[in-house]
Amino acid sequence: MTIILLLHVIFICIFLKRNGDTPAWLKLFALSPLLMAPWLMFMSIFFFDAPGYSWQPLALFIWVNTYPLLIYVGAFLACRLYRKGHKRWALVPPSFFTLINLLAILAVILA
Repeated sequence: MTIILLLHVIFICIFLKRNGDTPAWLKLFALSPLLMAPWLMFMSIFFFDAPGYSWQPLALFIWVNTYPLLIYVGAFLACRLYRKGHKRWALVPPSFFTLINLLAILAVILA
């Protein structure tokens, strides 16, 4: 888990260094879905609690732990769209991941 968090720090440093010309509000908004990442990583540990062996817990574990990488791709895309002049479209990738996070929270509350 420490290695994964270290990789997050490295990705955030790369993101901030490569996108120095974009506004701070866009960078914060693009990286805000990452606030759920530690909770998702902790939750994914419990996928292996079910008795028996199946490929589904492993596949779900890998999918959940690669979700932050998709957020980084969306953040880079948002900054790139902003630099190209598509300022409204730059809000779409972070908004999409924020919506996914809100739906996940709603699913946990309703479960």
